[in-house]
Amino acid sequence: MPNELKHYGIPGMKWGVRNDKRKTSSGSKDYQKTQKLLRKGAKNLSTEELKAVVSRLNLERQVNSASPTTIAKGKNLVKGVLAAAGTASAIYGITQTPLAKAIGSAISAKMNLPTPAKKLFR
Repeated sequence: MPNELKHYGIPGMKWGVRNDKRKTSSGSKDYQKTQKLLRKGAKNLSTEELKAVVSRLNLERQVNSASPTTIAKGKNLVKGVLAAAGTASAIYGITQTPLAKAIGSAISAKMNLPTPAKKLFR
């Protein structure tokens, strides 16, 4: 008996996989009703049903636009970073023009700057 292997699992059950016992909600009753009406098609709905569907969809759109998602926040962050990078790139590009180099040389000659500082302007 000491060399006996006992298994108390479910036959055919995969290791590390758990069955989710919670039932997922498919939305509120209003949402379910709206989806059911949308499946009928607009031509098959009465005026009151169309108003209810449009009202529900408008409310959903307003709620979604009022609370920015994580993706929207990330997009705004990336836009800001790219704008700053574009500005830095533009400034560097301007300093590499012949006119900017000539101005830098004139300034460093006029101020009698030491050699390392002169290299900054050339």
